[in-house]
Amino acid sequence: MELEVLVSFKQTDQNLRDFQFERIVFRTTEELKHVIYVNIKYVKRGISTSVYRGYALKEIFDTNYLYYLNFGINSTYYYLLGDDTKFDIFEATDAKVPVSRFPYRLITETYNVSTQKIKFTPPVPDEESSRIAKQLKYTFGIEFETCCGVIPEDMCLDLRLVPLRDGSIGGVEYATVPLNNKNIGLLKKQVECLKTYTTFDKTCSMHIHFGRLPHDIKYYYLVYKVFYNVQNELMELLPKYTFHTDFYKDNGKNYCNPLIAYESIADWYFDISNGLTLDKTQKDVNLTQPHPNDLEGRQKWHINSRYSAVNFVNALFYNRNKTIEFRFLKPSYNIHYIINWLYLLTAILKTAELIFNANNIKDKNLFETDLFCKDFFGRSDVEQCINLYSCITTAFDSSVIHRQLSMFLNNIRTITKLQSCVKDFIGLKTQFHDLYIKTNPIDQQ
Repeated sequence: MELEVLVSFKQTDQNLRDFQFERIVFRTTEELKHVIYVNIKYVKRGISTSVYRGYALKEIFDTNYLYYLNFGINSTYYYLLGDDTKFDIFEATDAKVPVSRFPYRLITETYNVSTQKIKFTPPVPDEESSRIAKQLKYTFGIEFETCCGVIPEDMCLDLRLVPLRDGSIGGVEYATVPLNNKNIGLLKKQVECLKTYTTFDKTCSMHIHFGRLPHDIKYYYLVYKVFYNVQNELMELLPKYTFHTDFYKDNGKNYCNPLIAYESIADWYFDISNGLTLDKTQKDVNLTQPHPNDLEGRQKWHINSRYSAVNFVNALFYNRNKTIEFRFLKPSYNIHYIINWLYLLTAILKTAELIFNANNIKDKNLFETDLFCKDFFGRSDVEQCINLYSCITTAFDSSVIHRQLSMFLNNIRTITKLQSCVKDFIGLKTQFHDLYIKTNPIDQQ
């Protein structure tokens, strides 16, 4: 592929008509520093097309970074990447290149979806939502961490994928807007786009948030108790280093600590809040105050308690984004893998909600809730019956879902064994997902 480029070099500070245009072949980025307008003509397989409308380049170049630009011609996207001495042009689908700086112009650089200045429009619901899909009763959002590649800006806006900056990874993090059971079609398109334009490595994870949950600290505590009961089972199912990212992260930090045992809601909250105390006679707790370690809600990395298998910080603090975040999954672009996990995690959340409602926990104070939990979760029969499969059968009334998720758990166990055989204790060999996970509950209805 050859590229013929018509550029304008800035000769004066006057209007565009005073600029001089000439055809050049880009050889070094030094030549590009004064370019403010570009028309691109490319020749590929003998076919010549010139349909690019121009691009202001002067804001893109910075001598402290690798230079990056993505542009489109006839729906084909290209990357221009280089340093002070040379650059190369890549076709997006052929080369997923590293990203050294935030690559977007309209979408602002931020660490949180809530602080993004560009407002992404709500997704259009699928034409029809099946009975099986409707059993995903909570809203959800997924964060995909990447190491290489960039999704074109117009596609981000169209597919409602919000690019974010994450200091722990080398690429862009893409977060879906809040979705629900009527947006499975959009989710499939989002995952396919991520698969086309990006990739991931050992530094990356996939985090799933759930919202529209019962807004009560006692319910959140029950979610903690249910997850704690199935945590050992998950440890046996998942890759060996799932809960020990410090074993392979270059900075030696663990971003996914397993949950530990707590005797009371007050002890649990004290640890998450970094020292706040509760009155056990309370029925309700203020769940809108900022976390003491991040009063403005802009430096979440200062809150160490969020780096757990289940992150309750958003649910317990701040007056926005009231979600519970599951942080223990490695990325995958297998849509069946993702949808199966949506059902499995929903089962945990719904099991906690059923316990919450059936035992009138909402009307109990914190001390009474502690007594209930010690009695309910302390019984040997409960410890034995609260497992992943019991959560599935408790949460869903569909035998289709029961069979599919049971098969999914068995396949996950097989995949982890295969990954271990090739010394992949992180879970990067996701090609096993495509070999073993080919269905999800929605497809099986």
